[in-house]
Amino acid sequence: MKRNVLPALIVILIIESCAHDISKFSQGTWQLVSWKNMWGDTLVEEFPGDYTGSDLLIVSGRHYLSIGRFTKFNAEIINNYAGAATSIRGSHCEETLLYFPDQDRIGSKIKSILELRSDTLVKTYPCDDKWEIIKSDYTIEKYIRVK
Repeated sequence: MKRNVLPALIVILIIESCAHDISKFSQGTWQLVSWKNMWGDTLVEEFPGDYTGSDLLIVSGRHYLSIGRFTKFNAEIINNYAGAATSIRGSHCEETLLYFPDQDRIGSKIKSILELRSDTLVKTYPCDDKWEIIKSDYTIEKYIRVK
């Protein structure tokens, strides 16, 4: 029995060290460079394109804050903000909204997939309970790290 403990412990440590916990690498400040809102295969709206402006995402531990301002092509100004408590496991992120312009959404949960590619963070949401993107209406956001 004692012979099996050491190899099992080594295997567990190797697996844990290989698990990519994006939360450690995503902390910091990120500048939004693009987003697309999709309905199935149809592009509904995008930034840049339908909107101009900017947005910053600040990730710290188990929380994030996003703040920005956009101008829609028809000159409508949109002040954007969101804050959430997050739980990240691997590339899966579950957010609980704490601050949001639509007060009815505060407390709601959003599941998203995070990808980290060098200095680029990609967030795709929402996901269902099996972590599959809900293709009927989803968003892809891309950020670059602010240095």
